[in-house]
Amino acid sequence: MSNVLNVSLNRRELLGWTGAAAGALVLGFTLPERARAAAASTALNAFVAINSDGGVTVLSPFIEMGQGTYTGMAMLVAEELDVDMGAVRVVQAPQGKPYRIMFNNTARFTGGSLSMREGFLPLRRAGATSRAMLLQAAAAEWGVPAGELSTSAGTVLHRASGRSFRYGQLAARAAAQSVPEQVALKTQGDFRLLGKPVPRLDAADKSTGSAEFGIDVQADDLLVAAVRHNPQWGAK
Repeated sequence: MSNVLNVSLNRRELLGWTGAAAGALVLGFTLPERARAAAASTALNAFVAINSDGGVTVLSPFIEMGQGTYTGMAMLVAEELDVDMGAVRVVQAPQGKPYRIMFNNTARFTGGSLSMREGFLPLRRAGATSRAMLLQAAAAEWGVPAGELSTSAGTVLHRASGRSFRYGQLAARAAAQSVPEQVALKTQGDFRLLGKPVPRLDAADKSTGSAEFGIDVQADDLLVAAVRHNPQWGAK
């Protein structure tokens, strides 16, 4: 079962531009050491990161409140990136403008059954963009046109020669590739995951009590308020 992590950091810690960091594919944003360690040393971008061992980290712009949002966001990325769900972990995206993907990039909140509807295209594009950069990297490595390459389960394939690269092997080089402005998304008939039953990524964490929710957060000098109800029924 993939780990579901909650990484909290401020905007200053988030913003930064890199090419490759620790052998990971980084499209535009990096994390400080404490957050990188919390995410198993995986460098992160706005939505997608690929570790040198092929693990994929997805930053969800929406809160997981039991409705399955984390699994849904992972499915959107995994569909277009062409990886298995078992290779994906999810972290909570921090504050920041890149995550205001709702209503023409003007808002960000969780509610109204809007997470999948608003995340459907942005998260898919993030996965497709990462895949395109991996294809570019492999094409440059082999000296062949990217159009001759395909992907399957976290692997770039050149079927004509029988060669292949795992995504983790290409991560650093992919980070040096230009970010394509336009990427083609899969048609519904090509979906492997979307619309199909998929086990919840956070089922084990919620079952064991290790999943962290707002009520679990502790801070210095934190005070807790609660309503004291009148013990007499009907009294005010």
